[in-house]
Amino acid sequence: MNELNAPLHPSLNRSLYPTEPISSKGSLSVHDILVVTIILISSRALGAVIFTDDDARASNQYELILWATIYVACFLALINYPPNLKLDVTSVATLLIVALALASTLWSESPESSLKRAGALAGSWIVGLYLARTVTPRSMFGYLQVVSIIAIFASVILVALLPNLSIGQENSYTEISYGWNGSFPQKNWLGRSSALFMSIWTISLVSNQRRAFGKLCLVVTSFVLILKSESATALILGLALLATIGFVLALRADKSIALIATLITTCILIVMVAAFLRQPATFYGILGRSPTLTGRSTLWAAVDVAIQQRVWLGYGYGGFWLGEGGPQEQVWSSLWGYRPLAAHNGYKEIRLDLGVIGLALTGFVLVVGTLRSFLFSRKIGNASSLLVPVFFIFALVSNLTESYLIFHNSFTWILLIYFTVYLGSIKGHDSLALNDDRQPYFSIKKGRTR
Repeated sequence: MNELNAPLHPSLNRSLYPTEPISSKGSLSVHDILVVTIILISSRALGAVIFTDDDARASNQYELILWATIYVACFLALINYPPNLKLDVTSVATLLIVALALASTLWSESPESSLKRAGALAGSWIVGLYLARTVTPRSMFGYLQVVSIIAIFASVILVALLPNLSIGQENSYTEISYGWNGSFPQKNWLGRSSALFMSIWTISLVSNQRRAFGKLCLVVTSFVLILKSESATALILGLALLATIGFVLALRADKSIALIATLITTCILIVMVAAFLRQPATFYGILGRSPTLTGRSTLWAAVDVAIQQRVWLGYGYGGFWLGEGGPQEQVWSSLWGYRPLAAHNGYKEIRLDLGVIGLALTGFVLVVGTLRSFLFSRKIGNASSLLVPVFFIFALVSNLTESYLIFHNSFTWILLIYFTVYLGSIKGHDSLALNDDRQPYFSIKKGRTR
């Protein structure tokens, strides 16, 4: 039986997951539409068409109204179905991050801006909690499959029909790029999302060879989109996610193979890190990039200076990149005309916003979550459970050159809350996880969505 389409197990705890899969109802529900909408707008999969702001991190008034509606819908749903979820220490740590962001209005350079953004961060936390309350990893896998199909086809169609919108010139500090952005607002968004899409369809292909040609086409198309985005980080991310899938599959084999796989992976990582430290120029040359990472290293050096001025609590959530006259002027003055609106590194961005305390809380959530995800996937052993460690590696790697780890309304933040709360809630409830046999809400069969 296909692991991704196994029947609903009778022992599934319905008090924890009250909703039924689509296949049992025969039609889409409001819940299904809500979840897909959340993923679509948080990932900005249609951002090139819907969001017209030059800054992909910004939000227009229509997007703000949409997110406010989503916050209210998720909050009301949680009131009607009170969360029967145990918030463990990692889940509480995510709440402390939100609390710290709200408290940062007291020392922020722009209290009003910090309050608005911290409020949105809290709303995003509620969205993540709602997903953990109503969606299993198996169902989330199905939702992501649907979103990936929408994004892949939309990107290909836009490139073919509207190249001026989907193939953009992007000026960085050191070079000009003409990479594809497809249906996304920026090429890096297309690249990193395509890396995740490629891993999702690889999991589906490995777990079940039915419709293998269609799945293989999606894997190949995702890889082509990575290459056309001209994002070196996306290429590294895609390879890292594929390696994660192979590593978890090796861990599931038996203890001896798991030990060998761990040792080999550790040795490879040590060799790669040593080679990078010894010959960084060669490493970047292989990727077709300059040693400055398209100007990021210069930017990071300037950001580090700003970080040292407010080590413990930072400049307040969203209180650094304020535009003309803001604290970021000290960074801009070091870049000779280059005026970025983000640190282009999620971990440095956290230090700017919330200082060492915020970074420590985030690091704790990521480290514990990553370890749990590998143990969870090895123990459960089904295909969709592979999504959990894949996501954590996605979050860790993609934020080395992007700044969306602790960012309101972002795909990474919302799913980080979702997986963190989910993994914490099943601790001590192994029967729930082991019997997570619900069908995905979306299952592609005979050319239709059921």
